[in-house]
Amino acid sequence: MTNEAAPRFFDCFIDMASREGPRNMLHLIFDPQGMRPFVADWDTVSRSLLQRVYRESVGHMVDAGTRRLLDELLAYPDVPRDWNTHQGPPAAPTMPVIPLGFVSEGVVLRYFSMVTTVGAPQNVVAQELRLECMFPADDETEARHRQLLAVHQKHH
Repeated sequence: MTNEAAPRFFDCFIDMASREGPRNMLHLIFDPQGMRPFVADWDTVSRSLLQRVYRESVGHMVDAGTRRLLDELLAYPDVPRDWNTHQGPPAAPTMPVIPLGFVSEGVVLRYFSMVTTVGAPQNVVAQELRLECMFPADDETEARHRQLLAVHQKHH
C-alpha cells in the first residue's frame, strides 16, 4: 500500500502508471527499469537494503515472504553478490535510517528512509505491519524536492 505522495515523487523519474501493482518500494529501487538508474551510490544503497531485509527475516519478524522478497531482489541483474559478507565495499554504517540519494538533472537529492514497526502488537497482523517514510536529509534537498514536484505537477 502507498500514500499519494510516493507515486507522485517517483513519477518525476519514471512512469509509475506503466508499472504493475502492487508496487513494492524495494522492487522499484532494484529494478533497472525502475528507480535504480537514478539511485546515487547504488552499490552501498543496495547492500544496505538487502542487509535490512535479511535482518528482518533472520529476526523472525516476518515469515517466508521476506525470504522470497530477498531472493527476488537478488535475481535482478548486477545486484552485489557479496552483500552479506565482509568482502567488497562496506554497506552504510548501521543506523536506524538508510540514506538514499536520487539523481535529478545531475544533482543528488538526499533523503533518509526510516521503517517503523509495531513493537508490542496485540495481534499478528499488526506485527507484520511496516511503515516506510522518506524524508529530505537537508534543506537543499527539501527545496529541490518541492521544486521537482511543482514542475512535474504542472506538466501533468
